[in-house]
This record gives sequence, C-alpha cells and structure tokens, in this order.
Amino acid sequence: MKYLRVGLPFFVVFACVWNVFTAYNTDNSLALMGYVTALMGWIPIAFDEYLAYKRNKRIEDVTNSVA
Repeated sequence: MKYLRVGLPFFVVFACVWNVFTAYNTDNSLALMGYVTALMGWIPIAFDEYLAYKRNKRIEDVTNSVA
C-alpha cells in the first residue's frame, strides 16, 4: 500500500507530462493550460509523498533493528 502512495502520484505526474507534450504537438492550447495546471498541482503532491515514504522508511529501519 505504501508503494501505491508513492507510485500513483508519480504515475499521474508522468501522465500529465505526456499529455502536455501531446497537447502542445496538436496545438490544443486549452488542454495544454489544463495539463500544465494539473502538473503544477501534482508535482508537490508527488514530492510530499516521496518525502513521507523516505521518512517512514528511515523510522522503520531504526525501530526494527535486529540485535
């Protein structure tokens, strides 16, 4: 489940980037503006989830040490 929390936002960012290039190539300016707006919203979400994953992973590594 924790991989889904990290993977899904990055997949959405990748899809937005792909759609930005597609909209740019087809000269669809309204779709381009929409995808750029979505991209600017999803980049911080993906970055925050990645940092939360790293923070939780570090806490698990410290608390689950085998003696």
